[in-house]
Amino acid sequence: MAGDWIKIQKCTPDKPEIRQISRLCKCDKPKAFFAFFKFFSWLDEETPNGNVEFLTKPDADEIAGLIGFGDAIEAVHWVEFSDHGAMVLNWDRHNGQGAKNRVLIAEKKRRQRMGEQAPSAIVVPVNRGHMSPKYGDKCP
Repeated sequence: MAGDWIKIQKCTPDKPEIRQISRLCKCDKPKAFFAFFKFFSWLDEETPNGNVEFLTKPDADEIAGLIGFGDAIEAVHWVEFSDHGAMVLNWDRHNGQGAKNRVLIAEKKRRQRMGEQAPSAIVVPVNRGHMSPKYGDKCP
């Protein structure tokens, strides 16, 4: 809902929470990270505030493509599930338009301090099935 990107830090794949999701789901860290990425990308499209009515742990498993992900994401205190749906904890700190604006402003200020010219666009949108100028059809 807040653009075609989500905030990912370089350290995200090695966060303790990703390691714990990996252990709980009995998979390697790259698979746990990709499940996190898929799930939070989906959330970004579905909710402006981190609340998703009717979302269940099995739904989270399906969206993330990883069995046990719903239980694991709750165990690391990133999402709380209830009979009414799910709530992403600290949504406004990391997701949504407010968080994205803070990231863009911080990057702009960093570039100004470093004397760098800001690029015309900091964010590269995801190609959503559009024609690729390089390949002439859908991107690989």
